Amino acid sequence: MRAGFVAIIGLAGLLAPACATAQCPAPPADRATLAVVGSGEVHRKPEIATLDISLLTRGPTLDGTSRDHRGRVAQAAPVIERLRSEGVDVEEGAFTLSEERAPVPVGVRPNDAPPTYRAATRYDLTVKSLARIDAIVAEIAASGLFEVGSMRFSVADQDAALDDARRAAMADALRQARVYADAGGVRVDGIDRIVDGQAAARGDGAFDLPVRSARTASVGIVPPRTLSFSGSVTATWHIVPR
Repeated sequence: MRAGFVAIIGLAGLLAPACATAQCPAPPADRATLAVVGSGEVHRKPEIATLDISLLTRGPTLDGTSRDHRGRVAQAAPVIERLRSEGVDVEEGAFTLSEERAPVPVGVRPNDAPPTYRAATRYDLTVKSLARIDAIVAEIAASGLFEVGSMRFSVADQDAALDDARRAAMADALRQARVYADAGGVRVDGIDRIVDGQAAARGDGAFDLPVRSARTASVGIVPPRTLSFSGSVTATWHIVPR
């Protein structure tokens, strides 16, 4: 009996280390961390202007409006070709033909007034010579054919500008982490994780044209001096004693 008892005790002794290492691991040691939100902003000179212009025709009949619009498109063709010859990238958009009715106030019975038909052709313009943007828009307005929409300014490589804003945000996060660590008597050892990284252009770059149908040599467009791009990030840093 004694020999059997000793054998059982020995087997239990062999199994105990396996449980300790494979099935019952010790919890990892806690790491001291410091989380900060960094933000950054960079500025770039605008390089491109984009705008849309529309050729509109209205009339009392569907066939008549469509026919008159085709004539206006032919009349506008020399203006479009002249813009292309001046280095403007012109892309013709979709043609639409729709019915318009005057809005009826609430509580008023609709009348039988005939509708007005509206034909429209949209053109999207890209201008890379910003020094000439004011003269180009004035030329379009002076033709008396187009309605000029809002203009947007942008940079040629927006991804590069956004990446620079991300770098600025990360540099700001590191600067803050070092300040807090120094004030707390510790030092930053490395990054534990990075979350919530974001970057975007500030504002929409839109420029509301002051004059939409002027027949003058200038409509007063002055491109912005710079465009802003911002970034933000939440970074968690591992900190250790000095």
